[in-house]
Amino acid sequence: RARTGSLTIDQRKVLLWSMTSLSRQHPGLNLDDYRRGAVAQDWDAMTKCFGADVRRGEVAIAEMAPEDLAPSTPAAAVVLDNLVHARALPDVPLSAPLSVVNDADDTVVDPQWNNEEITKACRRGDTISWRTDVEAEAQKTKGSQLASSTASQILWLANRFTGSPLANGCSSVSVSSAGAGAVLSTEDVPGVAAALGL
Repeated sequence: RARTGSLTIDQRKVLLWSMTSLSRQHPGLNLDDYRRGAVAQDWDAMTKCFGADVRRGEVAIAEMAPEDLAPSTPAAAVVLDNLVHARALPDVPLSAPLSVVNDADDTVVDPQWNNEEITKACRRGDTISWRTDVEAEAQKTKGSQLASSTASQILWLANRFTGSPLANGCSSVSVSSAGAGAVLSTEDVPGVAAALGL
């Protein structure tokens, strides 16, 4: 998405911090291959955790143009891809069941990315329970009441400790959805059902 200028503001923040971390781990990484305009000018303020520059950095991040934080050449894109993939979790079978909950309106992790990884894990034979939370942001917390996704995760974890039977979304044609435990067919989770041939 950085190559095409389609990162969300939140994804740009993650890329900023990732680039900062990568440049510390790999001193030969030329940050100027990825930053231009306001990002190059305000880089120090944008990457501050504390102090007087933090507010200025937040404003600059909100106002940065998509082309200000992107690989400048195909070669720079390859370098970034390789560095990010080297830090990714290994693509190996899970050693324990996994529960995944993502927001339908997540502005950092694209729901399609989750669907692709769930599909790969299911094909490997992993045991996964997943749900896409479609509740509006304002409904996710109601005073001291837990959001339904949080409550379901606590129950899932408690069931692991008690040894209760585990539903495996990979072996059925249904997945948990947001709300009051409604069950939707996998066709309602874009991409997963088709990729699994369900």
